[in-house]
Amino acid sequence: MHEDDLKCKRRGALRDLVAYDQELCLDLVVPTGLWNKCLGLFEGDRELAGRWLTSPSLAFGGIRPIDVAQTEPGKVADLIGRLEHGVFS
Repeated sequence: MHEDDLKCKRRGALRDLVAYDQELCLDLVVPTGLWNKCLGLFEGDRELAGRWLTSPSLAFGGIRPIDVAQTEPGKVADLIGRLEHGVFS
């Protein structure tokens, strides 16, 4: 199987898992440091943090932060930092 096909399958599996049990999924697939940053952004509200991670983001061209985090967690961490400091560009 081609590498791109595997990435697509993995993303599809992540979407299915998020739909099934969002909290379990976030604990399993989001690096702890990134999850903690996201919780800080939403003042500890796990539901809002999870919703933000699993919703399409304009900053990532419509890709969900949780999907970006699988290959480039630093990009998501940078976005969280910018949002915390009111930098929206």
